[in-house]
Amino acid sequence: MRDIYRFLLALFVAGLFLLPFPRKLVHNTLLATLYVPVLRAEAFILDLFHLKSERDYLLAENARLSAELGKRYILSDEGGDIARPLRFDPPDNPERIIVDAGRNKGLKPGDVLMSGGALAGRIIAVEANTSTLLTPFSPDFMAGVLDTRTMIHGVLVGGTSPKVDYIPSWEDVKAGDTLVTSGLAGFLPPGVLVGVVENVYRTDKPFLEVRVKLFYQPQKIRVFTIARGGSG
Repeated sequence: MRDIYRFLLALFVAGLFLLPFPRKLVHNTLLATLYVPVLRAEAFILDLFHLKSERDYLLAENARLSAELGKRYILSDEGGDIARPLRFDPPDNPERIIVDAGRNKGLKPGDVLMSGGALAGRIIAVEANTSTLLTPFSPDFMAGVLDTRTMIHGVLVGGTSPKVDYIPSWEDVKAGDTLVTSGLAGFLPPGVLVGVVENVYRTDKPFLEVRVKLFYQPQKIRVFTIARGGSG
């Protein structure tokens, strides 16, 4: 009896693949349930890879153009004007610095001062011979920044422990990454060195908590280079 069942099962399976109508039915069923969905999934994945590659290329191109644009704005130590500090407030990690350059050297609100090639702050008030510099140690200081490794944008928020906000929690940012100004919104020229990522904390919040160590160290360097191109 078991052999008969095996024979009938074999005959049924053979009929599915040999007879025209059952074979067509099985073929259409396989196409509809397996082959076509797999093709669609493959096409979707390829589209994702294509979009990611295109995004990475555009971000890299944006970073390159930002750096080139930054070079046009920033004056070298040899050819550009310099400013020296007159007063630090407070003395250790100054939030504001009075410098010995003002309208006499063509400074205006929004101009940037650099120290050792790194961002030292932005001019917020200008007098005849002096100006007030707002530094990244001030909680009022904000600047668009760019991670040079991953081309991810964020917003630097100043303070005694500067941080970068508005980076989504799924993005790739890690300690040791270099940050430069992005030039977004036009407040600062692009491509100026800002600092290095010191720590990254991943929480249940939608954004990463990124702490930054600034390149600018007021205790070490007391001369600023004036960088043109800010817009207040």
